Amino acid sequence: MLLLHRIPFNLQQSQPSAAGRDMADAPLLEVVVLRRQKTMNKDEIDGKADQIKGKIKQATGDLTDDQRLHDEGVADEAAGDVQEGFGRGRRKVGEAIEDIGEKLKR
Repeated sequence: MLLLHRIPFNLQQSQPSAAGRDMADAPLLEVVVLRRQKTMNKDEIDGKADQIKGKIKQATGDLTDDQRLHDEGVADEAAGDVQEGFGRGRRKVGEAIEDIGEKLKR
């Protein structure tokens, strides 16, 4: 998703014009900034959730001296890493396709 930001930019100092209006309010140059909003897809969000769940299980396993719970947390965190990476790859491919589409429109 692309966000369009318009930023008014005035090159002159605030001087009253012949009509008596303040020229500081009149933008002489308008800068347009295109910025891609990086939103996480479902796979990235689920991956982050699994990573957090894994870290919590690891900490709980450490506090309770439960090695099985600690190991389960390590596995959950690793699965979350993989799922987040898959989601990031999907997002990057989608962005590349959008960029190609935008270039073809021109």
